[in-house]
Amino acid sequence: MNTLSKAIDADRRNVDAYIQRGYAYLDLQEGSLAQTDFKSAITYNPFGFDAQLGLARALDSQGKYRDAYIQMDQTVYPLAKTDGTKAQVYYYEATYLLEFGDPLSKQGADNAWTKLIALPEDAMPADWRTQAFQSLNITPTYTPTPSSTLPVTATPTPGSILTGMPTPTP
Repeated sequence: MNTLSKAIDADRRNVDAYIQRGYAYLDLQEGSLAQTDFKSAITYNPFGFDAQLGLARALDSQGKYRDAYIQMDQTVYPLAKTDGTKAQVYYYEATYLLEFGDPLSKQGADNAWTKLIALPEDAMPADWRTQAFQSLNITPTYTPTPSSTLPVTATPTPGSILTGMPTPTP
């Protein structure tokens, strides 16, 4: 923490240091201090995904679920360009909406969970997918893939696509 503070003292425009210190404050459950750092980072780079996401998470850590959701929906979501950043948006939106505790918000959370599981598995931590499946009461099914050690062979039949020959009719 001291190193990040020194970096900020040396350069007040050090966006990365503000972001890193903000996440460190989140880990220490210091949401208010995290919020201040993320806002400072946003001052110097308003289009930075990590700072905007961090601000939403800092608001959430302080029990400001509606503010966190609004931040996520209106500011962070438009900045999500990759599957990984979209996964973060959907995950946190769903968790914030569940905090509201009303049926309409539950439906919104279900929509976010559905978008999350539609993304590639490697776009998120496995426990996020598990949480989404559990929240939606879905049992995931797995399609086995052929083993790469077994040879795949095909036996052509007359007239099959493999031979390209028409099948004679009697």
